Amino acid sequence: MMKMMMTCNPYEKTIDYYWFDESQGRYVDMSDMSDAFPELTNAKYTKDVTLQSRADEIVKIIDNLDPGDLGIEVHFIGTQDDFDDLRRVVELFYENKNIHCIKEAPFFWDAEYALEHIKTKFSEVESILAEYQEEAIVGLLDSYEKTIKPDLAICIMGLYSSGKSAFINSLVGAELLPSASDPTTAKVCKIQCRETHTVTCTVNGGTYTVCFDTDNPTVTGADEAVRTLIDGHIHEGSDMIARMYHYLKFLNASHPFGDDYTDGELITITVPYTNTLLPTDKFDFVIYDTPGSNSASNRKHFAVLNEALSAQTNALPIIMTTPDTMDSTDNDLLLDLIHNNANKLDTTNALIVVNKSDEKMNRALEEKKLKLDSLKLTKWKSTRIFFVSSLLGIASKKTDPHDKSGWYDMDMFELFEEKAHRYEDYSNGRSLYSFNIIDKSRVLAEKDLPQADAPSTQILLFNSGLASIELEITNYARRYAQYLKARESIRYLEKAVELCEQTIKNDYEMRDRLYKQISANYKEKEYDLTQNLIEYTQNAQEEITLGFQQKVKQIVTDFLATHKLYPHNALFFTTYIYKEFDAYWKYLRSQMKSEKIDITTAFQEMEQYVTDEFNKLLSIITEEFNKEVEAYWNRHTVNFKHELSRIVLDSGRLNEEQKSILNSFVVEILYIPNVRIEFSLEKHRGIKRGMISFIPLGKETYDNLGCCDSFISLLDEIISDKKEYAIVYYTNQFYEWSDSITNLVIAKLCSFNKELNTEGEAIQKLQTKIDKLTKEKEVLKLCSDDLKRILGLQFKHKGDI
Repeated sequence: MMKMMMTCNPYEKTIDYYWFDESQGRYVDMSDMSDAFPELTNAKYTKDVTLQSRADEIVKIIDNLDPGDLGIEVHFIGTQDDFDDLRRVVELFYENKNIHCIKEAPFFWDAEYALEHIKTKFSEVESILAEYQEEAIVGLLDSYEKTIKPDLAICIMGLYSSGKSAFINSLVGAELLPSASDPTTAKVCKIQCRETHTVTCTVNGGTYTVCFDTDNPTVTGADEAVRTLIDGHIHEGSDMIARMYHYLKFLNASHPFGDDYTDGELITITVPYTNTLLPTDKFDFVIYDTPGSNSASNRKHFAVLNEALSAQTNALPIIMTTPDTMDSTDNDLLLDLIHNNANKLDTTNALIVVNKSDEKMNRALEEKKLKLDSLKLTKWKSTRIFFVSSLLGIASKKTDPHDKSGWYDMDMFELFEEKAHRYEDYSNGRSLYSFNIIDKSRVLAEKDLPQADAPSTQILLFNSGLASIELEITNYARRYAQYLKARESIRYLEKAVELCEQTIKNDYEMRDRLYKQISANYKEKEYDLTQNLIEYTQNAQEEITLGFQQKVKQIVTDFLATHKLYPHNALFFTTYIYKEFDAYWKYLRSQMKSEKIDITTAFQEMEQYVTDEFNKLLSIITEEFNKEVEAYWNRHTVNFKHELSRIVLDSGRLNEEQKSILNSFVVEILYIPNVRIEFSLEKHRGIKRGMISFIPLGKETYDNLGCCDSFISLLDEIISDKKEYAIVYYTNQFYEWSDSITNLVIAKLCSFNKELNTEGEAIQKLQTKIDKLTKEKEVLKLCSDDLKRILGLQFKHKGDI
């Protein structure tokens, strides 16, 4: 059976593919073999891609990789949700094919866990960031707070008369926005799910809110003249929604308050969403309604929308069309506008909704599917196209859609009465969702559909096509919107680290400029002592960091010798792992002979045994390395401070009082901070059997020599990486720390000279600020690194829950 592996990263929206090469006994990256695998190396299957939009296409390509029905094992690395999507497609639509999906141990955390971890970590460093008065840092914190909120912006866009307002009404569950055959929306509407019924608009720069929660709507706002005008348009209608409907119809007119008034382009509405499948208890769904994209003022309205979406990185675009306008050239402008705003709109997951589909017969809708690749709108990259009737969707949200008194628009009621019987029938009714052009992983399962005894409104909800869209929005909110939130919120922290580093760099430059200014004015005694301090610091930096490099090499050499981890070209066969691994494989072979385990289980047991031994050694080197490193730096930083004190106390240029002041100052300075170096597999663990050799000899068999060779090579690679990291980290730390102490002493020395006192105090303040910023930068950097690990590939160890 052939084997391949998929690594699906929902945070970066990438999928990587690997093919198991029998001749090499390992997985090979398919991106390096584009000639052999041209389809799966195509960008649309590897970058800016989500599995839910391509699962069926990917499985179809995988099936074609098996020319002789040998069978293919697809080893999957990713989230459980994505694996379930993949497996569902295989089991439901490729059940006669020899494809087997296997979930590997490495995984990505789901978005909900990642976001909770991000919130916790951000709360730990928020006090640090709050201390910065820089506008950029404050802006980053504000952007983070907005991004992390459990809201989802849904942007409804499309041509005039595509039924955007009616579609929004069906989502909200009420005839809220005026809708008609003529264009009715002249402004951008922002609708939030709340228990209150309010409409907020801007007139002549003032903000006015009308609350419709009582029989007598109230207006809040300062301008009495505008309030009087508004008051004349908020009482028409028999209930709250009806009054909001008529008021919004008034506001959407051109210059509703007259030519002497300037009205804003954004209307904010709060209203409860009724009978919705959207999880409004968990997410704040904010719907934006925009005027038709084929209007002269559309670019202005997009600017308004951009401003409203200023904090968004994952707004979901829903592109409205009709069966008759799917090929309209007017769609080009809309697609260009969406493309140019891709930083706010998640174009990867965009939905195309074909509204008014109930107006066409089955044959006409089937023709649209056949012409899919050539249609102007659908040739865009979205593979998620839903056929819907907003008219029937609105009806499905009413308690009794056949009760005429429950409708505001009588034309819509009469149209519904004409069509209802075709969509309320469980067994013989027409189902618009059956025409959807979506990946098979997103097709409604039988268990999700209403049963025969379900209320007619529920049957209508599904057959209208609206349920499919609400479930798709829900899936997006629970999954991909959250992944984007997690990724973007971490980027704000990374940006904060960059700004912190830039602030430190600027302060260093200022400190050095001050030092150059005062150095020319030193008297002989200050100059002499200063030169001694600087000369000693420079010599100590070179000697101590060189000694640390030698110390690190010695720690590693001693570790390898103690555990007899000899390389292949030395006493390889006497290394303990060779003997232990060989003995364990013989034990597994005896288990196979007695038929207690099969060959697959034996390989898995061997892999786990080797991996556990590998992790044990990494744990040992981690403890030994950090213990030795901490001791080294404790000793040398203490000695460095003692030597500075000796230089000060031995100086013949200072009186006893000055010596005492400088010595006390040196003693009180804190020591260099230690950091724990963790030796772990991390990125090296992604490909199964990457460090364990299995060779084909008619059938796979375990190769102990190759395994031990790979084992030691990989161990050496990890130790070398961490060794170099430690050398660079502590070298930089010691240089910064020793320079800091020396500069603080020199600045203090200036205080003994009245002519230099002001500059000395400035240097001391700058250095104190630099020290503080440096510590805070390390905290932020560690937090950022930890969060990036959370969004990276995770590995379960034996015994993990």
